[in-house]
Amino acid sequence: MMDGDHRTDTDAALSDLRAHLAAAAAAAAGDIERTAEADVRAELERAEADAAATTARAAELGRRRGTAAVAAAAHRAASRRRGEILAARREADERFRSAATAAVLHMADEPGYPAILDGLRATAIALLGPDTVVTEDPAGGLIAHTGGRLLDLRLATIAVRAIDRVATEPGEEQP
Repeated sequence: MMDGDHRTDTDAALSDLRAHLAAAAAAAAGDIERTAEADVRAELERAEADAAATTARAAELGRRRGTAAVAAAAHRAASRRRGEILAARREADERFRSAATAAVLHMADEPGYPAILDGLRATAIALLGPDTVVTEDPAGGLIAHTGGRLLDLRLATIAVRAIDRVATEPGEEQP
């Protein structure tokens, strides 16, 4: 078998699994993203209200003590607001990752899980060869090894990889 044919077989073997994982992760991600966006908006509104109150106090102080004090207070308020927004985004990202991981791990309880497991096993053998030793993971998925090569196809590992592919850092646009 030529190397190109091997990759095509592997891609075909993983296609259904990728589609299922992507659909499960996308559904969980959509719910979490909507909740996270609402949380971020609420945090932003609270942070802006706090910043406005702080700025108003700083302006009064500035009128009494000079423009240097106003500039320093406004800078601190803006820094705090950025920190609060970033903290809210980090929390939303963690909730997204947790929910998406739980959704992928829940696949082990789905009726179609044996077919997914068969696909993972076929992929492992296609990648590592017919002498591959395959061990099912109690939490879902499997680990395959032959010689010095190891292939981690546990659901938890697959979930992390899938989430990392779709997750973006705060402020980044998703392609």
